[in-house]
Amino acid sequence: MKRKSRFWLLAFAFLVIGTVHPQNRGTLKHAKTPGKHSVAITVLLSDSSGRIISAGEDGFLGIWDDGAAEGRFRVSRYAITSMAARPGIPEIAVASGVGRSRSSVSVWNYKTKERLFALRLEDPVTCVNYSAAGSFLIVSGSGGTILLDPETGEALKSPELPLSATLALTGPSERTVAFYLPSGVLSYWNLETENETQRFDVPPDIRNPVLFGNNCFLAGFDSGGLLVLDAVTGLVLAREPDIMWGDIFTENAESARFYCVSGIGLRCAVYLMEINLSGVLTTISRRMFLMGAVNRSISAGGGNIVLGTRLGDLWLIGEDETRVLGTPNRRSFTRTAKPRRHRENLRGKNTRLSP
Repeated sequence: MKRKSRFWLLAFAFLVIGTVHPQNRGTLKHAKTPGKHSVAITVLLSDSSGRIISAGEDGFLGIWDDGAAEGRFRVSRYAITSMAARPGIPEIAVASGVGRSRSSVSVWNYKTKERLFALRLEDPVTCVNYSAAGSFLIVSGSGGTILLDPETGEALKSPELPLSATLALTGPSERTVAFYLPSGVLSYWNLETENETQRFDVPPDIRNPVLFGNNCFLAGFDSGGLLVLDAVTGLVLAREPDIMWGDIFTENAESARFYCVSGIGLRCAVYLMEINLSGVLTTISRRMFLMGAVNRSISAGGGNIVLGTRLGDLWLIGEDETRVLGTPNRRSFTRTAKPRRHRENLRGKNTRLSP
């Protein structure tokens, strides 16, 4: 009887342990599945060579070229919340974190899959971006905004910049920076004089803000739907209340045309729109698709669009085809990144986001 009781006890324990963490088991299994993140895609961007880089809540980066995966590797234990590619160099800055306390920023060479440096932060990060020529890295969060050396992660001399920006973008000269703050402020700073040069009160809580048209326009979404601002004056130029949520991107940052991707459930609409300085917002085209709920989107060049879903799929939308991106090489897709030890520069102490 004792042996039988022990047998059933062990069998029961085995079954329980095997089912305690089904999500983790599924994530590990899915890491071997090509062409897909295990959970929602949080950021999509393209580098100067035309590669698409995807980031997800699973902490993985996916590198895509010509509709196929070049590689996939994990850079964080936590969800990736913001990401930026350094112009002209295969390096990428990634912000990740959980809740309102734990966060980190790390920079990687995504060709060699080596980490240049990493910073632990006491404050949640709201935005990371490189300057126009990649001379410095901008990191903004609830503790402030700092400028970092893109090679070492050392803090650079800078004025006391705005905190909690969700958009930070320099001009081509890298002397000026534009910030959008969810409190309802559009702020411009001159880094040489260390002064705020312009400040406008604008609608608060604009989601997914994007500057385009030679930085003349700012578009995003608030409680009233899609809106476009004059970035020079801060005035609202146009609204489209029928588009309540979505993602915005451009093929050409100098153009006044932009794409708006919006969807509810499995229905997804891709709008090509144009705005002029008189506030006339024109819908040039609208295309409808049936797919998983779209979370992020990006131009893939040549009229092609890549959409990232909340289920982790990447869809390629072209003139003649619509398909899920795949990979011809399963092995490269499962490779794990390893930090470059002599340059890992991981701070032993937590760092606050302050100049």
